Amino acid sequence: MLTPAATSNRLTRGSPPPSVPGRSLVKVGLLTDQPRAGFGRIEGGYVLTSADGCFSVRRGFTVTSPLAGVPTRYGVEVVGVVGGNADLERCLHQEQAGPIDWRLDPLGGDLPRALVGDCEDLVAAGRLRRRLSLAGLKTRRILHRAASTTIAQVLELTDDEGEQHSFSTGSLLVVPAGATPLAIGGKPYRGGARLFINLRGLLNVINELDLEDYLRGVVPVELPPDVYDELEAQKAQALAARTYVLHRLGEFQLEGYDTLPTAECQVYGGMTVEHRLSDQAVADTAGLVITYRGATIDAMFTSTCGGATSDVSTMFPMRLDRPYLKRVPCVESDVIALEGRADSGLLSSLQTDARMFAAAANLDLDESAWLHDWNPQDLVTAVAAAGMLAGRATRGAPPPATTNRRDVIEYLGAELAVADAARSLVLAEDPTYFFPGSAPDDPASAVAAFLIKYRLLRTASLQPDYLATSMPRDEVHGLLWSYLKVVGAVREVSGRIASINGREIGVRLEGKRLRFELPPRTPVFRVLGDGAREAASAPIVLGDRATIVQRGGGPPLALVIEASREGAALDQASPYASWSRSWRADELVRTIKRQVSLVELHGLRVVESDASSRIHQLEVTAERGRTFVLTGIDVRFALAVPDNLFVFTKSTDLDGIDRYTFFGKGWGHGTGMCQVGAFGMAARGAQAEQIIRRYYQGVEIGRWP
Repeated sequence: MLTPAATSNRLTRGSPPPSVPGRSLVKVGLLTDQPRAGFGRIEGGYVLTSADGCFSVRRGFTVTSPLAGVPTRYGVEVVGVVGGNADLERCLHQEQAGPIDWRLDPLGGDLPRALVGDCEDLVAAGRLRRRLSLAGLKTRRILHRAASTTIAQVLELTDDEGEQHSFSTGSLLVVPAGATPLAIGGKPYRGGARLFINLRGLLNVINELDLEDYLRGVVPVELPPDVYDELEAQKAQALAARTYVLHRLGEFQLEGYDTLPTAECQVYGGMTVEHRLSDQAVADTAGLVITYRGATIDAMFTSTCGGATSDVSTMFPMRLDRPYLKRVPCVESDVIALEGRADSGLLSSLQTDARMFAAAANLDLDESAWLHDWNPQDLVTAVAAAGMLAGRATRGAPPPATTNRRDVIEYLGAELAVADAARSLVLAEDPTYFFPGSAPDDPASAVAAFLIKYRLLRTASLQPDYLATSMPRDEVHGLLWSYLKVVGAVREVSGRIASINGREIGVRLEGKRLRFELPPRTPVFRVLGDGAREAASAPIVLGDRATIVQRGGGPPLALVIEASREGAALDQASPYASWSRSWRADELVRTIKRQVSLVELHGLRVVESDASSRIHQLEVTAERGRTFVLTGIDVRFALAVPDNLFVFTKSTDLDGIDRYTFFGKGWGHGTGMCQVGAFGMAARGAQAEQIIRRYYQGVEIGRWP
């Protein structure tokens, strides 16, 4: 913020800024019903454009609405059914709901809507909404009512030095004259701010900007590129977002804007959310849209579909049918078998590390060797192999007399040169802290404490006799593997498997594809949760996470595949691929009340589900046996669950209150493009056009006129 000047920089008439031909503008309603809007001083000042002409000002200023001090009245938005205006109006009159203002969709949409009632405050509007819901009407939200008085189309501007100016206009466009971005609500935005006098005589503050700049603030919020870092998925999101907003231009024209910055439309975050990868996606798809029979589509998208999307009618039964918004499986059907070295039983993470060390060290151990006793010479051989892999010679310490932990750890302390480190870094109190009963000056206890501190010894026990017991081969080999990783002798490259061609594995990592050729007999491990096994033939789905273990830039020493708990679903990377919620009946009463009025909840019953198992209709039993049916997306919101794709169980808490536990998949409305599924397709090598054509049936991609 600049220091205000004493007398200069006042409002003066000027020339409008040059326009860029051929660019589409989007108007985003950031703030509504504001009595006033303020703008601080910035470098270069502002250009103001209205019906009165164009002006320049280098001062900060505040614009006041015509009815800034007039109390606001409220109404309830009620939604009917397609073609059902007469029935809806008759029912509203029966309920004596008050004045009815029809709110027709300027896009020629599917539903009749009416703003009903004239309430003095939100409490009264809430009572009206509950009464209408109890009568079986579908209430959507509480809105401000249009002013009952005549609204003067005049905006009053007061600058930060007290000078005042009047504009005889219904809207005023404020654009920075220099490079400093516009600040609205404390956040920076590209383009300008249009101050629009709405039907309530207050200001809607609208970010008016170029379409492509708008998308730079949408794509990274709708599909975060730090997490979903596949360019082709980002490009698919850019195509969908561009098409979505162009299809809906003018949807809120009575309010002066095209779209909202929230999930009610698509989320928009301005300049603060922009990201290099999503910027590239927007640029690479600039001007391209999705069409069906020559017209832009209603490009709905959902975060996570849980393995299959649904027809638009499942979640939005009152919408007109969209041929391109049909059910689509969101699953990878091709499972690839990759040849490994051998099959093992179930392995812990330590046992997995031990086997990777044995393979890297060329220790020829068959499956039975891991179950048999081993001897001190086996330890000497393993330590010598670790030294070769680490590029250092062994120190020639005397071999241990036995394989008990005290002898082995003293030998490792000498050969790995950690005994000296332990003397410097292990406190005198540490050995007795880790191993009760051991002497403070016991060298084996000190080395063991060092190995614990630096995550090399992972199975240490707090039992007093720990050092006196035998050390298994798994534990030694796992320790040596941890040592090799700490000293940088081996490295791990982790990413998602993008391709498999024979023994060549393609791994996507931070937007790049790396290729590795697996030598014959390379051990392949498959991990799921805390368990793992080495596999002679490992099932893989493209998109699974994998870790390639190497020595330097050499050939892979091992491949570790992380099997997904979500199976083969394309949206397996989503935290909402599977979820659960558990609510008491009294908790559900509070959320169901947002849709319909009830006092008690006595039961839920699925009436109808679609082919994706997404619930279309759910019957609710309330007090006195009264029942009503929730339909479509109302089910999700009433039950406070992420998606309609769920099953549930009913139990009883100790206090006698019913409890409902939901097990489900997906997040959103399950219609159109699955955003995380798009990422899953891109991770498997799909291009943006392939992603779009999968989720939107029968569409084309072309340039916007």
